Amino acid sequence: MDDRAAMVADKAAVADLQEGRTLTIRGMSKIVGIPLMITFYNQTNAVDVNVAKGVEEFKEADYESFNKSLCQYLDSMELAMYR
Repeated sequence: MDDRAAMVADKAAVADLQEGRTLTIRGMSKIVGIPLMITFYNQTNAVDVNVAKGVEEFKEADYESFNKSLCQYLDSMELAMYR
C-alpha cells in the first residue's frame, strides 16, 4: 500500500494515523441520504465536499443552494471533532 494512503478499519485506528496532507471520508450519509466524500486539508480551514447527483436537490445545485443544504451538516461535524 502507498505510504500516502491508509485504510482505517475502525474508529480507534484514526488516532494512529501519521499526520499527512489530507484526510478523506467517503460513504453513504444517513443524514443527507446520498453518497458523500469529504476531504479535510491538514493545517487549514479548507474542506472539499463531493455529493452524488442522486437527488433533485443536487442535480443542478449552485454555490448558494449547495451551502444551504450542507452547511449545517458540516458545522455539526466540526463541532463533533472538539469532543
